[in-house]
Amino acid sequence: VLYNVFGDERITADFREFGGLAKVVEQGDKPRSRKTGRRAIGFVKLNDKISFTLMVVNIVITSYILGAAPEYFYISYSIKGLFFFPHMYRKYAKLGWQLFFYDFCYVVNGLCYVYCWLYPDPFFFKMLFAIANGPLAWSIIVFGNSLVFHDWAKIFSVFIHLNPALLTFSIRWHAKGSFFPLATSGEYSKLAAVFGGMKYIYVPWCLAYYTWIFIIMEPQLDGKTRMMTLYEYMTEAGGMGIFKQMTPNSYVNKALYVLMHLVS
Repeated sequence: VLYNVFGDERITADFREFGGLAKVVEQGDKPRSRKTGRRAIGFVKLNDKISFTLMVVNIVITSYILGAAPEYFYISYSIKGLFFFPHMYRKYAKLGWQLFFYDFCYVVNGLCYVYCWLYPDPFFFKMLFAIANGPLAWSIIVFGNSLVFHDWAKIFSVFIHLNPALLTFSIRWHAKGSFFPLATSGEYSKLAAVFGGMKYIYVPWCLAYYTWIFIIMEPQLDGKTRMMTLYEYMTEAGGMGIFKQMTPNSYVNKALYVLMHLVS
């Protein structure tokens, strides 16, 4: 997970870009270089600088909480989510990507909120733990998530795929039992948690998602609107590997797509 988050070549490319800008500024004695430097620096927008700074501070604070007070990580996760989800929904809506929020990873993040603040049930937690450290953690590799600090979309993707694993880890090993009651040893087997997650979380989502997105919404998505689903993105716009071999309009391939979460 750490290798895929930090080892992406796009991150080193960003640093090379900043290094290139520094060189251009240093060569300011040449008229052409000054012009090129001003034009290049213009691409580094104020919003990018603010975003970069905030994300670095976020990494530092998150690391500190996980190391010094992991029992309070759920508060940090909840506060950041209250900012991230509305903010990214507005951004996605402008791009026609709002249907991404129906995907499994977003639903699991919503269930994490339900567990933390509404229903801290032991068996519910074990199901979330299995899912957060299974399909969601694997998604970091599948989607090639990376920490590009000035790119909100990439940071958000890391947040929704990695933070549930950090949350469940911190609760499992460091939470106060009075607030997050955990199942006693042997009360629920690990296998029961896995099948419980499949039966009570994955299967209902799978049926609802397939019915709503691929059957009910399909006539509206067939070239008549700007909206895009994650399935279309993976098979057409930004897919990789096996996704590129899929035929976007095939109901069988759509079924295989939602079943990939189960396999992972």
